[in-house]
This record gives sequence, C-alpha cells and structure tokens, in this order.
Amino acid sequence: MFNSWGIEKVSATAALTLYNVLYNVARLAAPAAGFLILLALSHFSPVHATVALVCGLLALLLAGCLAIVMRWEAAARFAGRTAGSVAHRFRPSKVDVPEWEEAAVAYRRSLGHEMHGRAVPAFCAQATILAVEVLLFVVCVRATGTSPAAAVTVEVIAAFLVAYPLTALPLYGLGILEAAVLILLGDQIPVSEFTTGMVVWRVATFLLPTAAGALALWHWRRSTHHQQPRTPNPHHA
Repeated sequence: MFNSWGIEKVSATAALTLYNVLYNVARLAAPAAGFLILLALSHFSPVHATVALVCGLLALLLAGCLAIVMRWEAAARFAGRTAGSVAHRFRPSKVDVPEWEEAAVAYRRSLGHEMHGRAVPAFCAQATILAVEVLLFVVCVRATGTSPAAAVTVEVIAAFLVAYPLTALPLYGLGILEAAVLILLGDQIPVSEFTTGMVVWRVATFLLPTAAGALALWHWRRSTHHQQPRTPNPHHA
C-alpha cells in the first residue's frame, strides 16, 4: 500500500510507530484525567487512584522508551543487534545480524525525523481524538434517555476515562469495557438505558469505521490493480 503511494517503507513504519506510541500514551493517561475529575467532585476512591497511578506510570514508561530510542543511536543499534541475534538462531541462512543492526539505526533516524517538531502536535491530535470519542460516548448515552443532569454527565465522562485503557483489548474491549464503566457508575444510570447507549456507541465507533475502512480498501485495490507501484521517495515527510 505504501509503495502505491510513493512512500518509503522505513518512513511509513516510523510514522505508524509514532502514531501507535502516542495513541497508547494518551490511552494510558486517560485514567489520570478521569481520576482528577472524580477528585474534583470529592469522589475519591482507592481503586480509581490505583488505576490512574499504574496507567500513568506505564504512559511515562512508554514515552520514556520512545525518547531513549530517539536520542541514543546506541540503544537502537543494541536493539537491532539483539533482535537479529535471536532471529539468527531460528533462521541462520536468512538473517544477517549486521543488516538488522543497520536497519534498526536507519529506523531510529527515520523516527527521529518524524518526531522532529511534530511530537507535540501529534500528541495534541491524539488527545483531540480521545476528547471527541468521550463526547460521542456521552451523546450516545444521553440519547437513550439518561438524566441530563450535569453531575451525571461528568460522572459518565470520568468513568469512561478511567476504564478507557481496556480498549486495548481485542474488539476494543467489547463487553469488558461496558462492564467496567457500569461498575464505576454504580446505580447512577439505569442498566437498560446504559446498555442501549453503549450499543449505539459501539455502532458509531466500531461498525461504521470498519465499513468505511473496508470500502476505502476496496477502492484502493481497485484503483491500483493495473497500476505500477510508484518509486518510493526516501525524503517523503
């Protein structure tokens, strides 16, 4: 796919890595935001605090690992050499350890190029995506008859943020996320109304994007079926 767009694979992989890392940093930081909201409402809970602390530390660890790989070429070289050595044990005739090492260094440079001057805007974009998803969640729950009281809306937002890391599970945490949010909300929302709202939210955030992605993939395959791959541009930003 990247070849058809004229994008060099290393640059494309670096950009995808940056996207995934920053998305997961935002995902892991979400419980801290939810905990602060609950704390502002004087609803302190040791469970909420523990989840926020653990996920916050994981977010910092993930961001720190990205910073280490970006700043220290030796770290990337070591990672490439180690991965190559492990792979060489299983495929000695196919794996060249020095080649893997140099590929890791080239990948680090490409990742650094993607990060240069773009880290903050990229993270802000991920935070915006999360905010839109929270807003959509609230709209879906409210649309099914949930109390419009401001306090209830804030509680829904906080519970969703605290449970948000569960979206890392298969199918976006289908079933598990809903149960966690419902437990966090307690008896503040009727189960029937909440369940209906979650079904609407799942359709809006899972089924519709999947259908749109499938349509886009079909269009791409059709448009590139008889098209020669473009020559990748190594300087493509």
